[in-house]
Amino acid sequence: MNALLFQFLRPVAPALLSIAFIQTATMALSPLMTLQLAMRDVSTEAIGVIASCYFVGWVAGSLTADRVVDRVGHIRALAVFVIVMVDSVILLALLPQPWLWAVIRIAMGYGTTGMFLVIESWLSFKSEQQTRGRIFSAYMVVINIAGIVGPSALAVFDTAGTELFMVIGLSLATAVVPMALTQVGNPEVGKRERFGLRRLYQISPLGVTVALAASLASAAFGNLVPIYVNAIGLTAAHLAILLVATRIGAILSQLPVGMLSDRFGRRPLVLGITAIVSTAALAIFFLGAYSFAVLVGLCVVMSGMASPLYALLIAHTNDHCRPEEYVAASGGLLLAWSIGSMVGPSIAGLVMGVMGASGLFVYMAVVYASILLFTVYRMYRRGAPRPEPVEPAAEAELKH
Repeated sequence: MNALLFQFLRPVAPALLSIAFIQTATMALSPLMTLQLAMRDVSTEAIGVIASCYFVGWVAGSLTADRVVDRVGHIRALAVFVIVMVDSVILLALLPQPWLWAVIRIAMGYGTTGMFLVIESWLSFKSEQQTRGRIFSAYMVVINIAGIVGPSALAVFDTAGTELFMVIGLSLATAVVPMALTQVGNPEVGKRERFGLRRLYQISPLGVTVALAASLASAAFGNLVPIYVNAIGLTAAHLAILLVATRIGAILSQLPVGMLSDRFGRRPLVLGITAIVSTAALAIFFLGAYSFAVLVGLCVVMSGMASPLYALLIAHTNDHCRPEEYVAASGGLLLAWSIGSMVGPSIAGLVMGVMGASGLFVYMAVVYASILLFTVYRMYRRGAPRPEPVEPAAEAELKH
């Protein structure tokens, strides 16, 4: 099985290595910026505005970055977006003014979206329906491992000066190397279709809905769970343990879910996952405050099972797309995800204001239960695409 998995992953290994460098850098950069702004006594409100500017750039990239890919191809487009990011990191080190950081943050959001669009559409081109679940699960494993490695750089390097900015810039620049040296063929530029969220919803209603809803919940958890941890009397050390444990759970769940989705289809997995996640969220609401061990265990189940949804929604959407639609589909899914990420914490904050800090998990249970119900509806409306069996040897040839 390991040999077969390696055969599936070999054509996308350069992209996975590139995203490892990219995600490590971006996961170190966001907390570094917040720390430096706080050290300069910048107001909380201003820090929040600067953070929000990132999503302005993210939305702009979701709407327009596909044109760069269509014009010059995946590898050269990745180089462009990486240069935007490296330039932005250097400018952060050179320009201390908070208002300039807000502008730079917009450029960073654009560059980040472009990099992810290139990698995700590359994975789509280099996969087949029978392997797509495993390939995108491997992608999410890399993302989550980098999500642990990146922030750990804050404990290794000086966060008060420019040293860590330089390290982050080096990591980003290195991300170009694996893709630039790959012997795997660059996807044909050719004529590709462009369309917005409305057309993407017509192609894959479930993919767009899961992207929007799952980001509503995941962004709320990531941003607001510290409030819950503080409200039940736990410390920052408890929070760190909780967050690392949920990352580990997310890493362990990816490949099994991906393999099952290749065998049984995406929607049955979405159905099972959302049932487990919504149940775990309700259990946290009732039991989370009683024991830290119980809280960690339930959060690992909830986050570990919720994390593969992103890989599933990409795989499901691309199952219904033609190759010329992959780039536009990636941009549309990133746009839906960014909209949910912007709105989710605000809605969850309102719920928590009414119900208290534990209301976060009621909100999450409702969101995932809504995905479950919509999945059931879509399963009745449209049958799953029928995969055609492909021999492993033939599959390997298709990727070159």
